[in-house]
Amino acid sequence: MFKKQGFTLIELLVVVLIIGILAAVALPQYNRTVLRSRTSQAVVMLKAITDAQERYYLERGGVYTANISDLDIDVPAGLAVAWGTAADSTRPNVYFFACSASPLGASCSANAYNPLLPAIEFTLKNHPLYKGKHWCVAMGGNATSKVICASMGVVDTTSGISSGSNVYYIIN
Repeated sequence: MFKKQGFTLIELLVVVLIIGILAAVALPQYNRTVLRSRTSQAVVMLKAITDAQERYYLERGGVYTANISDLDIDVPAGLAVAWGTAADSTRPNVYFFACSASPLGASCSANAYNPLLPAIEFTLKNHPLYKGKHWCVAMGGNATSKVICASMGVVDTTSGISSGSNVYYIIN
C-alpha cells in the first residue's frame, strides 16, 4: 500500500496565493502606519522645540532664535537645519526641524523629503495672525499625507491659510 507524504504542487500554490493576497492587503496599511508614527514623532519633537522657543523668548526679553542649538533642548544630531533649507533627499523618511525668528511672525516647522509625509508647522505666540496655531500640512494634495493629517486634526477653514493643493489641518 502506497502512503502519501508531503504536499502536492496545487496545495503549495494555493498557500502561496493566500499569503500573497494577505501581504498585498496588509503591506499598504503597514506603510501608512509607519508614516503616521514618524509624523507623530515629529509633532512631539516640534512641540518640545516651540516650548523651548517660548522659554527662550521669555529669558531674552522678547526675541526668538532661528538657531535651534541656542535652545535648552536636545534635537538629534543633524536634524536641526537653517530655515528654508531643503530636506535631505538621501534620507527621505526623516523629518528635519527649523525655526524662523522673524519679528513679523516666528514659527518652527518639520519637513521631510518624502512627499507622502506631511509638513508640520507651529507658529509661535507672537505671530500677528496665527498666535500659536499648529498645523499638519498635506502638501500637493497627496492622498497619503491627507490621511495622516486627517488622523491628527481637522481641516482649518477659519485661518484662510490653505492655498492651491496644500491643505492645512489644525492640530493640538
